[in-house]
Order: sequence, then C-alpha cells, then structure tokens
Amino acid sequence: MSIRELREELKDMPGSHELVMDYEDGGKVQVFRMGKITVRLGPMATSAQVKAALLEALDK
Repeated sequence: MSIRELREELKDMPGSHELVMDYEDGGKVQVFRMGKITVRLGPMATSAQVKAALLEALDK
C-alpha cells in the first residue's frame, strides 16, 4: 500500500494529511510519523496494523 492510499484510509484521523513513512535498520523497520506521533512497525505491517498503532499512540 502506498503512503497516499494509507493517508486516504486514515483520513478520519486528525493529522493524517501529515503522515509520512521512512525506513530504519536497513529496511527492517517502517517508521510512520504523523505530527508529533512516531510509530515503528515491521516491514510487512498492514494498513490495519499501522492504523491501530497510530490510534494507540494518539491515546497516550
């Protein structure tokens, strides 16, 4: 899934238009940033996992 598609899927979340993705650890970790929130997931994370991680981070 592209970052563009992920932004569209998450459009109901505040700040989703700021969502960016990068890689760390030689591509073994996907890093998603949305405003002040940063979540790190495995390279095969699904959009549902990304959304869940971002929602969890928003609740903190």
